[in-house]
Amino acid sequence: MTEATGTPNGLAWIGGEISASGLALWLLDGANTVLDRRTLRLDALSLTDEGLAALLADLPGVADEGLPTVICGAGRDLAPTRAVPCAPLGPPQVRGHLHLLPGLHQASPADLMRGAETAIAGLIAAQPQFDGVVCLPGPATVWAQVSAEEVVSFRSFLTGDLFALLAGSNALQFHVAPDGWDDPAFDTALDETLSRPASLSAALAGLPAEAEITGLSKTEARARLAGLLIGAELAGAKPWWLGQNVAVLGDDALIRPYLRALHAQGVPAHGGDRGAATLAGLCAAKARLTGQTQ
Repeated sequence: MTEATGTPNGLAWIGGEISASGLALWLLDGANTVLDRRTLRLDALSLTDEGLAALLADLPGVADEGLPTVICGAGRDLAPTRAVPCAPLGPPQVRGHLHLLPGLHQASPADLMRGAETAIAGLIAAQPQFDGVVCLPGPATVWAQVSAEEVVSFRSFLTGDLFALLAGSNALQFHVAPDGWDDPAFDTALDETLSRPASLSAALAGLPAEAEITGLSKTEARARLAGLLIGAELAGAKPWWLGQNVAVLGDDALIRPYLRALHAQGVPAHGGDRGAATLAGLCAAKARLTGQTQ
């Protein structure tokens, strides 16, 4: 691969992640120091080779430089997935200066991972001896079993999306605060559905009644809604965390309830920043492309 030498401001390459919130970009120099961060909105036309190239060409200070760009999280039309068990990073799909990293898939139970595998690769780069489970909360929370620097199996749960949909639903939107937290309300709800996941739907339906009859505050209802959903998720994900060393990757607001829930079960869970892990994974992928060593 022929590399661009970089721009006058030291920009040497670009790392990116496609997600539901858009295209997050890191602009980096040759030593992988972040020079700038950008977030671009995406539409259906952007999620093509030509669309991504056009978006990047319009970035101030980047246009026409031909900079190598490594992107994770691309859909199946851009980067086919690889079957687990396997290393989290695989050969990218090369489109000119675009290098699109493949996601992972699992046949049974059927599941897909796009983007999370790069954060897992970043964790492995920082902790090569890591053996355990990586939990990545988000719109879909991913639980991945990692051993010998490979993703062995994984399972996704739509907890984040369900929380957003239910909090804005006709039944709950007037009872759930847009922010705030209450630990006791979360803990009680977590215990309910972790021990009795079949009670989830009934417990959700009871939230408006609790607000009217018992005076449940909107902040308590928000924490209780999260606790009910995460409790049901932990019940389903028990094979992934029981007796395991768990790393939870995300921003503070996302990982805090998961860490609290896991610690309550005696799980030796620790948190980490997903963005930093994703960037580390992108750097590891870039090093492979250029034949560098980590």
